[in-house]
Amino acid sequence: MTRGRSISKAIKVSFLLLFSNLKPAFTLAILPTITGLIGVIGIDTGITFTVPVHVASVTSNLLISLLLILIFAQYYTAWVRFLSTGSYSLWDTLIFNMHKRHLLIFIRIIALNVIIIIFLVPVALGPRIIFHHYEFTVPFLLVVFSLIILLIIAMRFSFTFIAAALDHPYSNSKSWSDTKKQWPQMLISFICLIALFILAQVSLIFICKTFSAFFDIINFYLSHPFLKLTSTSNIFSDLILGSVIFIIYFVTLIASAVSCLLFINMHYYYYYKTNPDLINRARNT
Repeated sequence: MTRGRSISKAIKVSFLLLFSNLKPAFTLAILPTITGLIGVIGIDTGITFTVPVHVASVTSNLLISLLLILIFAQYYTAWVRFLSTGSYSLWDTLIFNMHKRHLLIFIRIIALNVIIIIFLVPVALGPRIIFHHYEFTVPFLLVVFSLIILLIIAMRFSFTFIAAALDHPYSNSKSWSDTKKQWPQMLISFICLIALFILAQVSLIFICKTFSAFFDIINFYLSHPFLKLTSTSNIFSDLILGSVIFIIYFVTLIASAVSCLLFINMHYYYYYKTNPDLINRARNT
């Protein structure tokens, strides 16, 4: 199979695995979305009232980031295991239903982010420190090149995440070796999916903005004096509009979470190509 056909097949399989499994995809996204909303609101509110103002923002962002990474690790694991075994449960994504595999993926994601920060800080601040007497801006091409290098490194180690979700013994060196010939296709497939993902997110934002404008118009007419609504009627109409807007926002968040599965599907496809025996063994257990 040529490289171009391999890339197109990877993208096709990514969409096929998602759209042929929409019910489990949305089911598994419900609890992570709810947990994320409650966690973000709870942490932000709690930090505001308990931590000094000068460190509240940093502390809040750090705790929220750690929580979202943990939620994603559980969501990621549940989906990969569904692809492998064909079975799933809503409780697989319950935040209290943690296993060693979830913590392992959580630690790997943290380590990857630390590597990215260590790599990007010198790229971003180095030129400014060296040329401190100039208003120096980091060249755009340098940033793009650095991001591509980081993306390639992430690709080379990506098999360890799927292996951890499936409880497969898989070292970093083996992942690096197994992706030696596949990383160019993986990189191009990933970039294509990013473009499609951005397009989908822009579409969702446009839909939300359209609904928001629509409800603003309705709210304006409902609050107009000629309607002579009582205070109780105004409260009732506000509750209905607020509930509808929240439901739309919640569904949009779930749709965003589901769209992220395309990237997991792509990694799963390349992992399956390299390790069909491990996948088949998981299906039989």
